[in-house]
Amino acid sequence: MKTFNKLLAIIVCLCGSMSLVSCINGDDNYGLDPEVEYSYRSTISGSYVGSTGGNWQLENKIYFYNDAIDGETIEEKTDSVMNVIGRFNMDSTFTISNVPGRVLAKEFPDNYSDLKDAIENGPAQTIYGSYIINNVAQDGAALLFNGVVDIPSLTYGGETHENIRILFWQNFAAFGYISGHKAVELPMYFAAVYEGDKKLFDIYDAQTTGLEQSKALLLIRVTR
Repeated sequence: MKTFNKLLAIIVCLCGSMSLVSCINGDDNYGLDPEVEYSYRSTISGSYVGSTGGNWQLENKIYFYNDAIDGETIEEKTDSVMNVIGRFNMDSTFTISNVPGRVLAKEFPDNYSDLKDAIENGPAQTIYGSYIINNVAQDGAALLFNGVVDIPSLTYGGETHENIRILFWQNFAAFGYISGHKAVELPMYFAAVYEGDKKLFDIYDAQTTGLEQSKALLLIRVTR
């Protein structure tokens, strides 16, 4: 997998750990002047549909660890899917749509194989999230964001289950420019899966490093 230091350098110096929260308070703005915050939010807002013109940096992709790929290193076992679509809104919400189920369910434990199969073989899903502009630079901004996938109804194991929810840890993202095009990179880490208010299982503890961290990561890049 190619490195992404052009954008992610924006957030290297930020301090903070991943956390699991139900919402982000968009009124805080981390001390940014309201006019500056509004200006950057306006710049970020819009649809990110990517490009298929041959420049890999401008392709909308999700990069992820795929244990089925031959190789010994994390880099060798990194896979990707294309054609996801990003949308960032003026109300500080965003969506990442056309996310394949096989990407979302890849780290489900074996004892939830029925649920895993149902999501993998089902339609593409949408990640919903919200963000705060945490810090700004001359040509970019750092975003504090969270995300969730909600599946209202899903049939597996011979029964219909309501309100399946895949949660991601709150984390930092980066907005910037690549070859004159706007781009956002969101490193999203799986946290846990719920059915209604009941937690079914944890995926990643937001503390372990190395292989387990790599398996939990969906690195999403969208451009326009």
